[in-house]
Amino acid sequence: MANLQEVVSWDAGVYQLETSDPVLGGPGGTSNKQAQALANRTAYLKKHMDDLEGGTTAAGKANKLTTARTIAVAGDVTGQASFDGSGNISITATYKNSGVVAGTYRSVTVDAKGNVTAGSNPTTLLGYGITDAVPSSQKGAANGVATLDSGGKVPVAQIPATAITDTFVVGTQAAMLALTAEIGDVAVRTDLNKSFILRVTGASTLANWQELLTPTDAVQSVDGQTGVVVIATASEGVKGKAQIATQAEVDAGEDDGKFVTALKLMNWVKQAGESVLGMLRVATQAQTDAGTADDVAVTPKKIRFGFVAQLSGIGYIKFPSWLGGLIVQWGSNTVPINGTLNVTLPITFPNAGLQAWATYDYPDSTTYPTLAIRIASSSQIQLGGKAAAGSNFGLRWLVIGY
Repeated sequence: MANLQEVVSWDAGVYQLETSDPVLGGPGGTSNKQAQALANRTAYLKKHMDDLEGGTTAAGKANKLTTARTIAVAGDVTGQASFDGSGNISITATYKNSGVVAGTYRSVTVDAKGNVTAGSNPTTLLGYGITDAVPSSQKGAANGVATLDSGGKVPVAQIPATAITDTFVVGTQAAMLALTAEIGDVAVRTDLNKSFILRVTGASTLANWQELLTPTDAVQSVDGQTGVVVIATASEGVKGKAQIATQAEVDAGEDDGKFVTALKLMNWVKQAGESVLGMLRVATQAQTDAGTADDVAVTPKKIRFGFVAQLSGIGYIKFPSWLGGLIVQWGSNTVPINGTLNVTLPITFPNAGLQAWATYDYPDSTTYPTLAIRIASSSQIQLGGKAAAGSNFGLRWLVIGY
């Protein structure tokens, strides 16, 4: 006697024995179908329970951990709390002690994380790392710096001796010698149109007054000419003076004896047109290609831009971009009878090929092949021919694209 072989499977239903069923045992026997289905279901349920208990399969729902876990924070901030999943938790965090005594500091040391690691209260500028300040010992001292008094001014004791120069206007020598003057004072003599400065003490002594020399006000020369200078009217061969032309005179362009300013010259410049003489800008390549601008000039270089040709048995002509960039290519090849031949074009079409044609190169009275040509890619065509007789034959082809 043997046991039923259980299969880990959830059978859809349990077989119902019918009155017409024969009694048949053994594996797969009708009499064992009900027991087999129940055994399979039992094995299925046991497998799932084992997987749940062993942790192979996660529980579909759970509101609490079997074993509570400790969640901890480490580093500069520490703290921990027990968590079993039954509810939210809060961690009371403790910030590490920096080692600095609590207080007020004017200078602190900070680490890479922004933590204060030391503090001090310097009493000098050097303690704050300031090395370019003036020490208090240099205030009001020789080779030091001046100070300010209560009125915000430099004390007289710190100012070197100075002399204030006065200027006196007098009409005679006697009036100058009677002045109460100090060294450096100036007397302006209206009777002589000259000025004198007191060079040594003793204003009443004429020899103590020094005349101040002034440059002559006469014009020395004009453009290398001296004496009585007559300025001629300027011309192409003569330096001289000239008037500035009016805008009307500049526009007329008839007066050759007046100067033209930059402003009037710019006002005179006109945009050229079909009936107006003037200036034109040089067209860009994009404007040349578009062919819509009617107020720019096209250079030969831009007209030819993109034109290339190879004039030979196998060659091409590439038209300029302003003509659409059309490319015509041609050539000839020998094609095997009832076969095909891939031909690489002289140049690759930048965009695509458009149309292709082929013709038989050597027609005669006995062989007229059927010809075929197609554009295989932007760089290749395929030639083909079919005939009842003959051998290889030559084809001439033409392809256009852009």
